Amino acid sequence: MAREAPAHDDGPRGGAGRDDAGHYDAVIVGGGNAGLCAAHAARETGARVLLLEKSPADEAGGNSFYSAGAFRVPHHGLDDLVPLLGGPDSRLPVTVIPPYPESDFTADMYRVTGGRCDPQLTSVLVSRAAGTVRWLAAHGIRWRLMYERQAYFRDGRWMFFGGLPLGAAGGGKGLIAQHTSGALTAGTEIRYRARLTGLVRGRDTRRVAGVRYADGRGTEHRVSAGAVILAAEGRGFCAGVDIKQMQQTPGHEALLGANRGCFAAFAAVYECAVPVIAAVHGFCLGGGVGLAGSADIVIASDDATFGLPESWQWRL
Repeated sequence: MAREAPAHDDGPRGGAGRDDAGHYDAVIVGGGNAGLCAAHAARETGARVLLLEKSPADEAGGNSFYSAGAFRVPHHGLDDLVPLLGGPDSRLPVTVIPPYPESDFTADMYRVTGGRCDPQLTSVLVSRAAGTVRWLAAHGIRWRLMYERQAYFRDGRWMFFGGLPLGAAGGGKGLIAQHTSGALTAGTEIRYRARLTGLVRGRDTRRVAGVRYADGRGTEHRVSAGAVILAAEGRGFCAGVDIKQMQQTPGHEALLGANRGCFAAFAAVYECAVPVIAAVHGFCLGGGVGLAGSADIVIASDDATFGLPESWQWRL
């Protein structure tokens, strides 16, 4: 599904290293589900928001674009979900959706993680999932029942299973298209082909005051911000350093270099002069845990997994 490119598909015009006009209250790096949710939330407060996405408009959305757009939420059955659906469906009268209470959602979290999920974070996820879906609906996300993935037809009825009946209309492609439309309508500025190249430091070099990015022509821009939101595209937020590569490198320089790099990255986030929000999806491993943990706020999607492979493999 192609998405219409807005005016800033190639970034603003200008000379090398130009300072973009104005100041943004929040700069969001990454235009997937997490980044766009952050944009909606920031705009609700009246903030001036800039979202930077390194892909062109018709390829944006990260891993979310290629997903089925499914959302796991607790519910009381079909009647609880019907108000969320985009319109009438002739199959509804013969549709059976078993209730999926919060207790079942919590049990599934412990089952699929082998008991490693954080109890407090799991409680937040489960208790707020249904409200989040309604909040997304208010921002233009349309919902459907995923008959083709989570139901079978038997004895004249559509029988749902697995506790996952709800998905975004149009799957992942539809999710990103609706997210983008809602963000632009609400006033979020989106710049595509905008690759983050660094953080802008203030006069006190330990403080971060904005970001640098290169547009599709390679021209670099500087943007000042009141807050920085770290999001990521692809299968996960951050997988950390490559342990196997370090093991294959003679001596200790690779390990020391990785530690120095991690320290610098963590310090930049932790000591940032403005609030830093980490929007985490998929895997967040090793150094990714440190990066997210250095932020002021961490917002995790329902598929986020946190872990330290170094400790699992007895290397720490």
